[in-house]
Amino acid sequence: MHKETSVSFRLCNHFKQYAAFTAFFTSDSDLAFKIQPEKGILEPYGREGTQFILSYTPTEYGAPKSATLIVLSDDMQWSYIVKGTH
Repeated sequence: MHKETSVSFRLCNHFKQYAAFTAFFTSDSDLAFKIQPEKGILEPYGREGTQFILSYTPTEYGAPKSATLIVLSDDMQWSYIVKGTH
């Protein structure tokens, strides 16, 4: 409780060029989730990928929390359902 847990993942563009992106949670997502970076450049296809850090800090007991993470570039949109537990 009140302790942050983080996981990282990498994502690259589906094309062979760099792409500007924004990363955010939908408005119905629980506020216990955070994503870093929120803006930046995705590496092109075939590269290691841009690193994202997803953090979860539960503040109360009860049902598991969830969120929908969107990573948006000019040409693509990635959508992830994220679930957090105690």
